[in-house]
Amino acid sequence: MSGFIQIVPGLLAAIGRRRLLTAPGALAGLVTGEAVVTWLTLAEAETRHVNAGLVALAVNVLVAAAVTALFRRPAASPTMDYALGTHEDRETRKDGESYRASGPKTRAAMTTEEGE
Repeated sequence: MSGFIQIVPGLLAAIGRRRLLTAPGALAGLVTGEAVVTWLTLAEAETRHVNAGLVALAVNVLVAAAVTALFRRPAASPTMDYALGTHEDRETRKDGESYRASGPKTRAAMTTEEGE
């Protein structure tokens, strides 16, 4: 049972809309937690009446958080996307017509496109 609890941080981090851990972070925490449980159990180390699984769980969470913090990609800002030219110049409305992403058209632009 002590080793099974090591999967809980990865499962809890995967629930929800926002990912709290990256895959490498969750995997590193899981492997480290299992190694600590195995070592504490086989070495019969003194944990002062605390379950070996809980001690390893604390190590698991710390390692997972550290690896996630080290390897998380920074979120791209919209300003950077425009600077790099990765945005689309035109977007399509629901009715199929396109409009500029920069804002509403001026009256002169609308009359030119309509052919007036």
